[in-house]
Amino acid sequence: MKMLSRNDLTDEEWDWLLRIYRHNAALLTVKMDKRLTELGLVEGRLGGAGVSAAGKKLVEAELLPIIAARRRMAQQGH
Repeated sequence: MKMLSRNDLTDEEWDWLLRIYRHNAALLTVKMDKRLTELGLVEGRLGGAGVSAAGKKLVEAELLPIIAARRRMAQQGH
């Protein structure tokens, strides 16, 4: 399976992936659970869905540059 990018996901899929990553997902719909599982971004876990290694890698690849930029700006006093 090819590595997915943020652009491969709809806004709704990305939003759900972030919620699961942050452990803020309420009840994941069956449709969204199936879709994110098909993409290899979530996997079944005790108590619900959890982010797979591929999902974690995608989220962190997208968020780490943003976090780093915010830290640089904070250090510069902005």
